[in-house]
Amino acid sequence: INIDDCQATPCYNNGTCIDQINSFLCLCSSGYTGLRCQTIISQCNSLPCLHGGTCRIGNMNDSQGFNCLCPPYFTGKQCEEIINPCLSFPCVHGSCIPKTPSYSCQCNNGYKGKNCETTIDQCSARPCGSHGNCTSLSAKFSCCCAPGYTGLECEQLVDVCVTNPCSIEGVERCVTTGMSSFNCVCKPGFSGRYCEININECLSKPCLNGGICIDFQNTYQCICPLIYTGVNCEYLQDKCVGIQCLNGGQCINNGVNLTCSCSKEYHGENCELIIDYCQSQPT
Repeated sequence: INIDDCQATPCYNNGTCIDQINSFLCLCSSGYTGLRCQTIISQCNSLPCLHGGTCRIGNMNDSQGFNCLCPPYFTGKQCEEIINPCLSFPCVHGSCIPKTPSYSCQCNNGYKGKNCETTIDQCSARPCGSHGNCTSLSAKFSCCCAPGYTGLECEQLVDVCVTNPCSIEGVERCVTTGMSSFNCVCKPGFSGRYCEININECLSKPCLNGGICIDFQNTYQCICPLIYTGVNCEYLQDKCVGIQCLNGGQCINNGVNLTCSCSKEYHGENCELIIDYCQSQPT
């Protein structure tokens, strides 16, 4: 009698048992292998998931026996289908350009970032310079120019005199003669392109007869020696001025200086000293 070795159901996982002499043979269901169909065949060995998808062993009742975890922008049983990344309108302020496997954004003016989500500060580059205040708009900027300036970036000087180019001390007034030209009208006693030169009226040596010249704005003053007078010390004084001869002394003007001629009882520069005859007599 031939013993049926398949009676003990030696084949696992729905494998079909074929009795043989003192042995058996298991015909395994799909997805299994081994002497008793005890080993699961990994469907992932053949790398069925495309575009970098991750393969996971699934339910063996499934005809595939595996599942694919797809990367972004891919779908399908084997990640074989490309999802159009632009369908979700990721570019907030720009145009979406699909690429494999992602996308890129072409941003509108005034925006930046991966999804054109960041507003560019149009004033960060200081387009208005130092002559205007900048206001950043969505895709442009606006300059509010300081007085005397104009232009898109406040680069044109309309009234040069607003910047006070002339010397404050020497200028009478500033006259604008063109878009960027001007003339400085100087006060008396000043000269130069910007009225920056204070004219020294003493350079011409106006003070005569040893007089000392002191320069002032647009004028001068002469400090005269005692025996001279006049604006320029040009006149010799007829009377003794600035000297006092005491005790009956007489002032003498010799045209060079003033001296006192003392009476016989007095001496000194101003005849202020009494002559002591006793000191001059021998004892």
